[in-house]
Amino acid sequence: MPIQDLPEELLQSSLCYLNLSLGPGYRLRRDHALCRQAITSCTKVSKQLRRLAEPLLYHTITSGQLNSAMKRDRFEFERCCQMAELVRVLFANYNDSQTMVQPPNSPSLPMIMFQVGMCTNLQALVLSASTYPRCVLPSRLLRDRNTPAPGWSAGPNICLANLCRFEIRPMEYLRDDLDFASDGWFLLLARLPRMQNISVPTITERAVVLPPQEQAPQQEQPLDLTSLALTSQPMTLGLLEAILKAFPTLEELSVTWPEKGRIPPTTADLWPQLGQVLNEHGLSLRKVHFDCKRTPRGLLINLNQLHDLQSLALPIEAVMIEPAGRYRVQTTTGNAGRELFGPHGPGEGVDTFTIPLNHLLPPNLRCLTITDDWNWWADASRLDNQLRDLMANPTFSELRSIRLRRRRPFIQFGGLGWLYSPDWGWQVMRRTQRARQIL
Repeated sequence: MPIQDLPEELLQSSLCYLNLSLGPGYRLRRDHALCRQAITSCTKVSKQLRRLAEPLLYHTITSGQLNSAMKRDRFEFERCCQMAELVRVLFANYNDSQTMVQPPNSPSLPMIMFQVGMCTNLQALVLSASTYPRCVLPSRLLRDRNTPAPGWSAGPNICLANLCRFEIRPMEYLRDDLDFASDGWFLLLARLPRMQNISVPTITERAVVLPPQEQAPQQEQPLDLTSLALTSQPMTLGLLEAILKAFPTLEELSVTWPEKGRIPPTTADLWPQLGQVLNEHGLSLRKVHFDCKRTPRGLLINLNQLHDLQSLALPIEAVMIEPAGRYRVQTTTGNAGRELFGPHGPGEGVDTFTIPLNHLLPPNLRCLTITDDWNWWADASRLDNQLRDLMANPTFSELRSIRLRRRRPFIQFGGLGWLYSPDWGWQVMRRTQRARQIL
């Protein structure tokens, strides 16, 4: 049967298998290139296939690919508008943000800024870690988003009206040149009409506080951001409180402490103070993920007032008190009575008191993730005892999965309607469907 005789629904369904995706990994980029070549070949078969394939071809695209497509059409106004209206996810890198283009009868503009203005249906904008966001979305564009797209005398739609996700790729070290605080740029971004998800490496407290000259006229416009991820940010009490006050409807908060660069020192009472701020200002949160390594041991976090919280990720220091002496005991040798430290034997310290998890966690929790980078046997034994009590507690009947990032497997598992399934360095326990039905 000739391809033109096939039902259009069947052709469209077949093309959907060529789903374009982009990510930081080489495999995703390679798969994207292969799928793009296949879709491009489809556009050359017939007009019908071209009409069906082009929305997939331009749905997820890099700024370089979009620029090449526009150059082929010599920046013809109508054709560029048609391509740009199909773009939903745009990936940009540093070189493209520094490349200048000159649309007809217009001054030169950074290529990414020009493309963002043209893509009136853009839903997600992803920048590489080295791309300066102000070259892509300058403050004047965020303030005057109802003006026509930059570079054109008139535009068919409102610029940035559909942008709902903004992301800057994670970086391995802190950088001071990502200044989101100046002239309220970060809050201007969050105030876009459909903005819901922002992921950036790091921000400051000033970034989520409006300048004095802008506070009065903006008070009537609530910030509806639902998800915020900080991928290289040492969390402090002041920053956490500023975030929760600026975004009262925030549902998801993910923070990853950096492993390199200048990292401010943390205190042993960090976790109970963070818990106090969350209980006071974060009652709308459904997901809280804190990922950090080797913070000081001290008092534990308490989140039992966050009744809407469903997904929680914490380091072991936030939920498990360390046995005294870091598993070492003092001994004396020689006539001088000098104090030395000797290691504990296997299993010692297991009976050290710790606050039960059912006193620290909210009862409606569904997913619990704990990172254990210390890898002490006593920690694993005490934590597993606490988790087993949590599995059997009817108050936590909504709990469905427990994930531990550690090398040691579960010391006690099985029974209670839970199944053990290790997964690439993760120790995972999942409640069975039958157990959930019984509860």
